[in-house]
Amino acid sequence: MSLAPAAAAPAARLRVGIDVSGAVAPDTGIGRHTVELVRALQRTCADLDLVLFLNRFPRLRPSDRSLGPVVNPRWPARVLLGAWRRLEWPPVDAFTGPVDVFHTSDWTHPPQRAGKTVVPVHDLGALVHPEWYAPEVAAIHAEKNRLAAERATAIVAVSAFTRSEILRVVGVAPERVHVVPAGVGADFAAPPEAAVAAARRRAGLTGPYLLYVGTRERRKNLGGLLDVFAVIARARPALDLAVVGMRPWAEARGIHGSEHWSGPEIEEKVARLGLSERVRFVGQVPRADLPALYAGAAAFVFPSYYEGFGLPLLEAMACGTPVVTSNRAAMPEVVGDAAVQVDPDRHREFAEAVLAVLADRHRHEDLRARGLRRAAHFTWDASARAQRDVYRAICG
Repeated sequence: MSLAPAAAAPAARLRVGIDVSGAVAPDTGIGRHTVELVRALQRTCADLDLVLFLNRFPRLRPSDRSLGPVVNPRWPARVLLGAWRRLEWPPVDAFTGPVDVFHTSDWTHPPQRAGKTVVPVHDLGALVHPEWYAPEVAAIHAEKNRLAAERATAIVAVSAFTRSEILRVVGVAPERVHVVPAGVGADFAAPPEAAVAAARRRAGLTGPYLLYVGTRERRKNLGGLLDVFAVIARARPALDLAVVGMRPWAEARGIHGSEHWSGPEIEEKVARLGLSERVRFVGQVPRADLPALYAGAAAFVFPSYYEGFGLPLLEAMACGTPVVTSNRAAMPEVVGDAAVQVDPDRHREFAEAVLAVLADRHRHEDLRARGLRRAAHFTWDASARAQRDVYRAICG
């Protein structure tokens, strides 16, 4: 008689509903996170049956269908959100059918009839610094975090820093809050020189440049970045600053609360500093051009005050670009020893750190190698498997 242990029974399949509303704005950090995580779940977790939910009236656009079939109730957004917030009706699983787990969006926590609830939290900036946000946006964030504390079976934070903020500010039991770090897309790698040159031409970047990628949210500290660059510009007269990302009056017009972002005062400050010919406001660029713009930069500069994670940091490192960033919030956790970290309020010190990287070829290459190694630890497939483990843990 064989004494070999019996093979473990395969894990039962889970039916998981996911609100993919973030995919509607795929060029924001949350949008990229939504798209990449769902694609990785589809690619790596064959034991999950995913039901994607997105309410879009009147019809889905082709870009909204990029993740595959989506359940779309086609209710006017204000009507459905109002019914959810005031009436606690209709339950989301009336649209998706029964699910073992419903994974909400970062913004909306709909009522459910049954099943577990997973709530993602990307950052708590609007709770700890409401002065950076439109009042209605801060109020929505406060309400959604209250609902998360009351309803969520599990809360998923994108970093240990964000988890600590949830425990400190929202007061949730530690065992309910899990960490699932973001990843960096496989397309973020240094492309051939010809592709870099072509992307630079399209962006109007003809000479050497420092790069910033991000929105104009006030927490990003764009005004401070200009003060930093004013110091750098005097020491490096051939170097420009390229600012890539949505502008509130153009590309970001449809983003809730973007009217409260840093606006024309940024251009006005550039003029006052005498940098109008040195600061290039590139605006939003096609995702396909981003790796080339990262790879073509002399360094990536990111003096943000507050990030729940900071995807551009990973993207820059994955493209082999040395990084100088803030020493606050989640930035140290993401970059580890692979980037220079500076107090974002010490503008001269920040500028000197950038200049030191540019002047020291050995330091430049060391940061490049460290960044590549660091970025390789963050993959979306690993994120998907960690997220699947949360689903399974709460379902027993």
